[in-house]
Amino acid sequence: MRKGRRELTKEENIKMNMTKQYKKDKKKIIKISYIIIVIILIAAIAIIANDYIILDNNKTTNLIINNKNITSNLKNDIIIEDNIIYLSKTDIANFFDKYIYEDEKTNQIITTYEKKSATIDFKNNKININGSDKKIYAHAMKKDDIIYLPISEMKDVYDIEINNIEKTKVITMDSLEREQKKAIVKSDVAVKSSTGFIAKTIDRVKKGDSVIIVSTNKNFTRVRTENGKLGYIKSDKLENEFTVRENMEEEKQFDGKVNMTWDYYPPARISSR
Repeated sequence: MRKGRRELTKEENIKMNMTKQYKKDKKKIIKISYIIIVIILIAAIAIIANDYIILDNNKTTNLIINNKNITSNLKNDIIIEDNIIYLSKTDIANFFDKYIYEDEKTNQIITTYEKKSATIDFKNNKININGSDKKIYAHAMKKDDIIYLPISEMKDVYDIEINNIEKTKVITMDSLEREQKKAIVKSDVAVKSSTGFIAKTIDRVKKGDSVIIVSTNKNFTRVRTENGKLGYIKSDKLENEFTVRENMEEEKQFDGKVNMTWDYYPPARISSR
């Protein structure tokens, strides 16, 4: 007859159960370790990718006036037609020229901005500045009972520099009487939305690129890139700071200040044709 199995002693049962439990615990630890490693790898990849993937692509055109993004404070649309940039008379009054008004008798828009007097009408492509006519490529217009002016054709009136950066959907407007400083980027670097440890990348600049200095502190400098993006890079990534133009005025109309009652208006839409 076949002999039966020997029954295990109590000590042997305990040892066997401990061995099984050890193997289970080992598998569990290995599994958890793999999960931790994967999480660390994903986090590392995300952090590295964040330096290369731009996460701030504009869906609509942004308006930057003297290094301030005032897009959400616009009361009316920005209109772009045939490369001409139009702002509503109301927005121009708020950001540039509080004395601008419509003369219904002459069917003209008149401004007495600082030392300049200018008129622009609704039919002819010309502007009169201090008594001298100048040919331009657009005129004032009305749309949905809102008066729009070709701000890009009025640079001489307000002494501003305008740049429409179609690639990033940014329009910049800078007072030619305000100080502007630039610096050279020492190495390729990501431009961040904030100075926090983890901040989204809004642009990238390459070694040798120039950026406009907005403000600076010991560790970080707020800059405006050639793409019109406002963000932060480490101050030690910049060198050869230089002045493009000196400050020629005190704080006047063109300071980007917004009537606080406008905070109750929704952000404007941007239309391009």
